[in-house]
Amino acid sequence: MLPCYRWPELESPQPGVDRNPNRILTATWNDGVWSWNGGSIAGSNTEFTLPGDRMLTAGQEYHWAVEVTTKNGSSQTVTEEFQTSLPEAATDNPFTSVTILTPGVEVEQSESISDNIDAIARQLKDAGSSVLRYQPTTSQWQSVTYNPSFRDWVRNDIEPVVGKPLVLLADWIDGIEPFKLLNGGFAEAAADAMFASLVQLDQKYNGTVGSANGFYDADGNLIRQQGDIFNSPLHFIGIGQGAVVNTEMIQRLGTYFPNAGGTSDGLPDIQMTTVDPHDYDENSPSIFQNIFDPEVVVWDNVTYADNYYQTNGTGNTLNGQELSSADWSADWNVNIGEWNEFDKNTSDGEPHLKAAAWYAGTADLSPSQIPDENGQTIYRRFGDFTSFPFSSWYVPDHTKANFKRDDGSDFDAPWEGIGTGWFNSALGGGSELRPYDVNGKKSKQELGDFDEYLQSNRLPVTFDNTYTGKPVGTRLRGDYTVPTLFNGNFDASVKIENVEQPIPGWPFYRDSATQGQAPSSELTTEDLVKWKDIPSLKKYVGSPSNLALKLKPGNRITHDSFIVPDWGTLRFDVHSPSNEKDKKRGELTVTIKPLDDSIDEFSQKIDLQEASNQLDSKNIPISYEEDKYKIDFGNSGFEAFYVPIPDSLRGQAATLEFQLTKSGNSRPTVYLDNVFFQSSSLKLGNPTESRTNTSEAYLDNYLLENPQYSLSYNGETNTPNWVSWVLDKTWATGRAGRAAKGFAEDPDLPASSFYRIQQDDYDFASQIEQKYNEKDDYNKFSWSKKAFFWADRGHLSPSNDRQRSVKDNFATFLTTNIIPQDSKQNSGVWRTQEKQLQDLAKEGYQFVIFAGGAGQGGGTVQYGPLPETVTGPSPIKRGDPNPNQFADFYANTDATQQTKIEVPDAMWKVVLGYSPNNKSDYPDIHFAWWIPNNSYAIQEMLDYNNPIEDPKDGQLKPNNNTRPWDDAKFTISIEALEARLNREVAPDIEYDFLSNLRDPERKKRMKEVMAFLPQNSG
Repeated sequence: MLPCYRWPELESPQPGVDRNPNRILTATWNDGVWSWNGGSIAGSNTEFTLPGDRMLTAGQEYHWAVEVTTKNGSSQTVTEEFQTSLPEAATDNPFTSVTILTPGVEVEQSESISDNIDAIARQLKDAGSSVLRYQPTTSQWQSVTYNPSFRDWVRNDIEPVVGKPLVLLADWIDGIEPFKLLNGGFAEAAADAMFASLVQLDQKYNGTVGSANGFYDADGNLIRQQGDIFNSPLHFIGIGQGAVVNTEMIQRLGTYFPNAGGTSDGLPDIQMTTVDPHDYDENSPSIFQNIFDPEVVVWDNVTYADNYYQTNGTGNTLNGQELSSADWSADWNVNIGEWNEFDKNTSDGEPHLKAAAWYAGTADLSPSQIPDENGQTIYRRFGDFTSFPFSSWYVPDHTKANFKRDDGSDFDAPWEGIGTGWFNSALGGGSELRPYDVNGKKSKQELGDFDEYLQSNRLPVTFDNTYTGKPVGTRLRGDYTVPTLFNGNFDASVKIENVEQPIPGWPFYRDSATQGQAPSSELTTEDLVKWKDIPSLKKYVGSPSNLALKLKPGNRITHDSFIVPDWGTLRFDVHSPSNEKDKKRGELTVTIKPLDDSIDEFSQKIDLQEASNQLDSKNIPISYEEDKYKIDFGNSGFEAFYVPIPDSLRGQAATLEFQLTKSGNSRPTVYLDNVFFQSSSLKLGNPTESRTNTSEAYLDNYLLENPQYSLSYNGETNTPNWVSWVLDKTWATGRAGRAAKGFAEDPDLPASSFYRIQQDDYDFASQIEQKYNEKDDYNKFSWSKKAFFWADRGHLSPSNDRQRSVKDNFATFLTTNIIPQDSKQNSGVWRTQEKQLQDLAKEGYQFVIFAGGAGQGGGTVQYGPLPETVTGPSPIKRGDPNPNQFADFYANTDATQQTKIEVPDAMWKVVLGYSPNNKSDYPDIHFAWWIPNNSYAIQEMLDYNNPIEDPKDGQLKPNNNTRPWDDAKFTISIEALEARLNREVAPDIEYDFLSNLRDPERKKRMKEVMAFLPQNSG
C-alpha cells in the first residue's frame, strides 16, 4: 500500500500524511542515493538492499512496489511479491531445524490454541518443512499434511526430507476431554511419553545404543550415538501448560543426550520459547487448583530462552509470567500484555489466546487473523487499533535494531512482525542476532564468555523442579530428579473423591488388538487406594496417605512409553492378601514391550502362591530360586520383587504392562506400588558404577540386585566388592530368626562367567593346619604360633537385618553375601555395630548401608588401629608382617586348587541414616567404619606374658580387652574411606558412595563431616 493510497478503515488524515506508515520500509531514490527515515545509502535505481535493522524473517511472502515519477510529472507503479527462503542445512546437519510445537490443557476455547500452533506448522509446511504429529494412542510420530476442508491434519506416508526443516506437532491432549486432565502429573507424564517417542524417532534416523564392544563405556555409561533428530538444532515452543511439557522434555534430553542440538560448528543450539508459561500451584485459578506441575525453568542445555507473556486475565484465564529467579533466567522476557487490546475481554481467555496469536503472527506475517477463520485479530496494521495512544504489537528487537515502541506520535517504526519472536529461531533467520537482556539489550558477542553467561543463568538438569508445596509435599516425587519410571508410586496426582480421572502415566491399556483404544475396563484414579485404607496391610514404612493401585482378576494396566534406564533391575512392591482357601491364587505378569518391534519383549510372572522356603539336610536353603517370584512377606505387607532386564532393552522406548490373572475359582487381589528401576539401596549412589553385564570390563564389578540387598561381585577375588541394603523397622522386626545354618550358591551369578562359591568352599581347615599343625592350635595360647585370624563365613548383609520373612532371611545365606572374616571380629565388634543399627531401626530410624572388605591379608600392616598396650614382645607396627597371615584361600571343593577366595585385610561399612524426624531426601547421619580383619588389631590391650584360662574350654589365652564398636580409631569419614579403597582397587572400580548426589556442596559436606548415631544408643 503506497503512501498515497487511502485506507477505508481510517478517517481521512491530513493531506500528505502516509496512510500506511507501518510498512517495513519506504525509501526514495534521487541522484544516486537511496534515503529513508533514519538512513541513506548510495546505489543505483535498479536495486536496493535492505539495511541490517530491517532484516526479513525467513520463509515468508513479502510484497514490494515501485512508483516511478518522471520529470514531466507522469508516474508508473510496479508491484510484485517474493518469498524468502528458509536457511539451508549445514552439511553435517540432516535437518535445518527440528521444531517441537506443544500445547497445554485449556479450559476455554482450547481449539483456538491448537489453531495457533497449526498456523505456525502450516506456514513452515508451505515453506518446505515436513510435519509429523504425535499419536498418543501409539506413541509414534505420523507424517501428516493439512486438509483445509477438515481444518485438521491428515495422515500421509511421506518421509521427512533430509536437508529441510522438520516440525513435530506434540499434541498430547488430542482426543482427551480437558476436564479429565485437570490434575497433577499429566504434563510431566506427557513429557515422559513424548520424549520416549522422540528417542525412538532419533533411533529411526541413525541413532544407536551400544557398540560392537558392548553396551557400556569404561565409566559405566550406556553407549548412545545420537541420530539425525538430536544432531539438528532444536526449537521447543510451548504455549501455556505446553511450556511445562517442554521443560520436562528438555530436562530429559539434557539427562540422556547432553550433546543434543548439534550445529555445523559443533556447538549445540536448543531454543526454548515459552508463551504465557504458568507455574501451577494453589495460587492458580480455582479450576486449576489440583494441577501441581513442575516449575517452568531454564535448564543448562538450553542455549537460548525467549519468553512472551501477559498478566491481564481474570477468572479462569491463565496468565503468564516472567521466567527468572536469583539463580536462573530466560534470556529475553517480554511482557506483551502491556500492549493495546490485551486488556479486552479479560475473563473469557482472550488475553491468553491473544498471546498465542501474537507469537503465531511472528511466524506467519501474512494473515490478519490467526487462525484464518474466526480467529484472533493480529494487530499488525495501523488501522487495527481502536484506541490511541497505543503500543504497537510488532517492532524489531534483534541486536541490529534499535527501534523504540511507539507512543502514538511516531509511526515510522516497522510493525510487520519482522525481527521479533519467531525471527530469533534458527528457521526465522535471526539466530545470530538474538537479544539478551543483561543491563539492557546485548548481543551474544557482547556477553563475553558465553559459557560463563549460561552457567550463571541456567539450572543444572539434575535439579528437581517437582512441586513440593502444600497440600502434597514431596509425595509427587519419584525415585530420582528424572524418575526411572514416571509416577511409579501412583502419587503424582491428587485423588478427588467420587471423581474418575486417568492415572497420569498409566492412562489406559493399549495394544494392537484394540487398535490403540482403551478397553471398557479402563483403570482410573478410583482404583487407587490409600495405604491406610487397605485392611490387610499390617506392616509398612511411609505415609499412610501413599496411594497404591488395586488390581482385580482380568485387570491390566500399561504405562505410557518411557525410556528403559541405562542400568538397574525393574522393581515393584506387591501386597497380595493371603487366601487360605486357595493357595494357587493366580499370577501377576509384568511385560516390557519395546516400541521397536524388531526387539523382543520381555515378561516375568509373579506367582501369588506362597513361598515354600525349603532347607536341605544341612540346613542350606534350596528353594531360593524357586521362591524368588512367589509371595511371602507380601501377604501382610508390601513385598518388593526385582526383575532383571535384558541388555537389548537398555535405552529403548518401551511400554510396561501389568496383568492380573486368576487360577481356578480364586479371586485374587493385588495392590501394586513403587514401580521403579534400580535398587532402592542405590538411590544415593552405585559406588563403583557396577553393571549387570558379563563383558570382560565388568567381571570384577558385576551387579546383582535383589529385594533384600544389592552387590558388586568380583570374579577375581570371588567375593563381593560391596553389598548395600536398606534397614528400617519392617526389615528389623519379625520372627524369621536365623532361618538357615548353611549357605547356598547364588543362582543369579552367571555360571558361564563366574565360579559359584559353594558352602564347603569356606572349609579352610586343611589350609589352616598347614600353618598351625592342628586346628585346635588356634584356640590355644601358643607364643610361637600366635593365631590372629580364623576364617568365618562372614555375612555382609546380616541375617538379623532381614527378619520380616523366612524368604528374606534365606537371601542372606547366599555365598555372594559372604566374605572371609576373622571370627573374633565377626562375633565381637562387628556384631555389636550391627545390633546397634538394628535397635535404632526398630525405633524408627532408616538406614542405607554399604559393607565390604578392603585390601588383602598377608604382606605388611598398612593401617591401624593397633593395640595401644602390648606386654611381652614388641607390638606389631605399620610395615611389620600383617597379623592376618592369609592372603587368600583355595576354594575347598575345587579339586584343581585354582580358585582362590581373597581374604580382606580390613572390613568397612558406610552408614547413611535418616532419623525419625528427618523429612528431607538427604541423610542426617553419615560416617564410615574401618576395622582391621584380625584379632590382634581389634584388641585394646594384649598381654601374652600373663595368659588367662578360658572358662569355656580351660585353654590358656592372652589376657585381652576388645575395643568398643564406637572406638574413635574405627570411625572415619566417607571421604577418608574412599581414599583408602581407591588406593587399593583397579582403576575401573573407583568408589563414590554418593555418586547420585548432584549438589556439590552438600556432597562435599556429607563426605568430609561425620554425623554419628545418637548418643547412648545401643
